[in-house]
Amino acid sequence: MRMPDRLDGGSGRGFFIEDAGYPDFVNWLVEQNALTMSKHVLRFLLRRGWSRLSHSPRSEVGRQLSGVVGKGLLTATSLPLLGMGRDVPNGRMRLRDGYLDLDWDTAASDAYFDRVNRTMRELSSTLGGRYASDPLSYLNRLITVHPLGGAPMGRNREEGVVNSYGEVYGCPGLSIADGSIMPGPVGSNPSLTIAALADRSADRIIDGFRR
Repeated sequence: MRMPDRLDGGSGRGFFIEDAGYPDFVNWLVEQNALTMSKHVLRFLLRRGWSRLSHSPRSEVGRQLSGVVGKGLLTATSLPLLGMGRDVPNGRMRLRDGYLDLDWDTAASDAYFDRVNRTMRELSSTLGGRYASDPLSYLNRLITVHPLGGAPMGRNREEGVVNSYGEVYGCPGLSIADGSIMPGPVGSNPSLTIAALADRSADRIIDGFRR
């Protein structure tokens, strides 16, 4: 579901809402916390013990094992929503003691995140569901599946690391052609945008050899 940008007839910075799913092994991880799993295992052992004591000819191992792993109702009746947005890219990455450190104040994007959550809440209500925010958001922690930036493009070396062709300022012959050169999120999944930038950079390099 696409919420348009101000320039596309919408308001503010646009975003996409995408539906996701759970791999089967995640179903079990979500369903079976330690307490629930212990209860199911104990019930399974008691049933197997009773079968042996009663010398029952009926084999119900399959059904009993199914009871251990659970029915997966929580994950089967829930729909994860992904917000692919264009939050304000005002963070700074740096190396500190040999580790990558991200300094990013999310305050500039708070109103934007509220709008994304509000839209998801309205969507959930329309579908007859109950909306639950990501628990990490209460700790001011966000998850990204498409990390971008680090060596962003800019109009000069004061604004960025590379120019619009991925050529590193001050380092002739050195180019960067991956997601790190993007100055901010593009809203949609960025793989094709990254590929287009890399293709453009490659054409520039080839043209340089032809000269």
